[in-house]
Amino acid sequence: MEPCNVYDAEKGVVYFAPGGGAARTVPFATSGGLADVAEYPYQLEAGLYPGRDLAATFADEVSEYGDVWEWLQSRTKAGNFSGIRIGDYIDITLTDEVPFRALVAAIDPYYGCGDDGHVRGHHIVMMASAPVTVTGSYAVNGGHIKWNSTATNQGTAAEKHPYLASQLHKWETEVFYNLLPQAVRDRIMVHRALLEERYSSSGGLTESGRWSWADLGTVWSPSEMEVYGCTVWGTKGWSVGYDCQFPIFKKTRDRINGSRVSWWLRVARGGSSSTVCSVYGYGYASIDSASDDWLRPRPCFLIG
Repeated sequence: MEPCNVYDAEKGVVYFAPGGGAARTVPFATSGGLADVAEYPYQLEAGLYPGRDLAATFADEVSEYGDVWEWLQSRTKAGNFSGIRIGDYIDITLTDEVPFRALVAAIDPYYGCGDDGHVRGHHIVMMASAPVTVTGSYAVNGGHIKWNSTATNQGTAAEKHPYLASQLHKWETEVFYNLLPQAVRDRIMVHRALLEERYSSSGGLTESGRWSWADLGTVWSPSEMEVYGCTVWGTKGWSVGYDCQFPIFKKTRDRINGSRVSWWLRVARGGSSSTVCSVYGYGYASIDSASDDWLRPRPCFLIG
């Protein structure tokens, strides 16, 4: 039996456990922690876990460090994730004075993986809680950004990975990274992935035909696999690499997280030389011209 949620007057929820079982009332999580730690798995499955402010929840531990980011990096490097849950968050203010919430999207998804000399150590994936409003020279159409300035999903002779050659990625690493406070930048781990290649000197390609290991840098967009758990519009095989679905995206509604705004992914569409993969504001897997001006970025970074 699928979970069935019904709100009661006391802000509880009547919950039927997966696979059947008796109805039970599950208390809500609060900003300071769960009303009952044992109920966390039920809240998570029911989609009622609101996340906790890590700085407040672990205030006693954090007080022994310079800031919450130093604490989180120390915990992560030690492989000590006790009490840290998917959906927990840290609130910061960007250097342009804009509030920003970073969610725990995945814990150690790529631990022990990677090419020779680049085996991934312990890490936490932090992700923007909602698509980011873009400002400055990259902003178009009231806070959106183009994947590329022109309608192309190709790499170049110098950079055959289309995503790494994109305008979106340039904004992530050259603009957004510098908007993060120094305390955050000091704790970020460069991400490395098995990325699709798509380039030919003879003209635009409609499919990716190989992959290779490459550094994504300090800030990056997720792939189709990391959001949907499968290939939808990308090139079968080559667009997946070694990616896996992030637990933050177990349910379709998790792609929206209360903000019905379409956002870019890093994958070039299969069967096209001009479109790329995206998440539509209604929650479904979509595609858009690389030069469309009505999508926003949803950047990620690793702590480790």
